[in-house]
Amino acid sequence: MAEINIGLVGAGVIGKHALAVENSSNCKLAAIVDVTTEAKKHARALGVPFFASLEELFQGRLVDGVILATPSDLHKNQGVLCAENNIPALIEKPLATTISDAEALVTIAQETGIPIISGHYRRFNKQIELPETSYNLVRLED
Repeated sequence: MAEINIGLVGAGVIGKHALAVENSSNCKLAAIVDVTTEAKKHARALGVPFFASLEELFQGRLVDGVILATPSDLHKNQGVLCAENNIPALIEKPLATTISDAEALVTIAQETGIPIISGHYRRFNKQIELPETSYNLVRLED
């Protein structure tokens, strides 16, 4: 299976995705997009190209998909831009900040056939997994 070239958009706290991508057997961190000089240093240290915008990234056709780990109010516009450029996007939760923005992302994904999915990174955190036993919940009334 060929490696999937991933662009990481937003290299802040959730930017730990860079390590996850680097440690993947079938993905390769191909670029970092961010607006900070700290992220630029991080990209240089990892030996990957750095871009200040998605538009710049998409000019080079370096990636097969992106992880959007950016502020939530940017998700809709960035997700639409990804779909318009035929680039699948994993958008960190929340998918969008309004119902209409979420619906716009769903619509463009359906119209273009380009996957736009929402990531729930804590779902895979073993420290917060629920035990396999079920619990009986009761309602307490005054």
